[in-house]
Amino acid sequence: MIAILVFVAAADVRANVIVEPARAQIGEPVVVSLVVERPSAVLVEPPKIEPGVQGSWMFLEALGTRREAKTGVLGTLVETTSWRAFALETGAALPSLEVSFTADGAQQKILAASAAPEIARALQEREDAPRPMKGFREPVEWAGGGSGLVGLGVALFALAVAWIAFRIVRNRKLRARPVLTSSAADELQRLAADARDNGANRDVVFALTRIARGAVDAATSENREARTDEEWLALVSNDARVPESARNAATRLVERAERVKYAGEEPTRFATDEALADARAIVEAVAPRKAA
Repeated sequence: MIAILVFVAAADVRANVIVEPARAQIGEPVVVSLVVERPSAVLVEPPKIEPGVQGSWMFLEALGTRREAKTGVLGTLVETTSWRAFALETGAALPSLEVSFTADGAQQKILAASAAPEIARALQEREDAPRPMKGFREPVEWAGGGSGLVGLGVALFALAVAWIAFRIVRNRKLRARPVLTSSAADELQRLAADARDNGANRDVVFALTRIARGAVDAATSENREARTDEEWLALVSNDARVPESARNAATRLVERAERVKYAGEEPTRFATDEALADARAIVEAVAPRKAA
């Protein structure tokens, strides 16, 4: 997976915003996570975001907060609060997320500046300009008494039907099962070439988790895209449909990716090669076998 990271430091409290996936279309749900790294004795209050329109984004629901000890650092906690949301327009910037905490007996705040993922333009192929907006239809004149009430009733009924249809289509899209394609192996080849050319980098590790998760979800006909890596791994580890070799490789890959995503670790070339090997093992293990 590719994620957008913004770090802010104050009184040993750091906050960063992660958006997964980092590329999406207008209206396509993504997971926005606020990751706060803090001493265990410092109480932190993340922002409360209610479902609804926030600037150029629609927040659908809160996914909860999880806390865990930072690997290798005694007395430091990593607290992750996530929401599911989607962009309403191309280039939409996420609303600023403010974190409040108490340090040295004083109330303090830090602002995690947010960066938006890459949002694809809502145009078809070969279209080079936005389509003209459709205007309202001319009102229909009704004959007889009570025409105003009849017209209002018809309009409200039409709006209710349209809203129900929108909810059904949106829910179906959210529950849509991913499809396993042959491009997973091709993507891994391109990433391996990129790693050779540019050395170890964070983007490669993020992309590897995205490819591996997509391959497993497609092979099991499950949509776990909105899950965090930790939640996804817990489900996959207990899924007998996933080969044991793929489950073992997924455990190693996710543990390595967590240090890069949440602890700000810079991957070495050796660690990147190991992550590539694990992702390749996962894709090959779950890929459908060709008939002889």
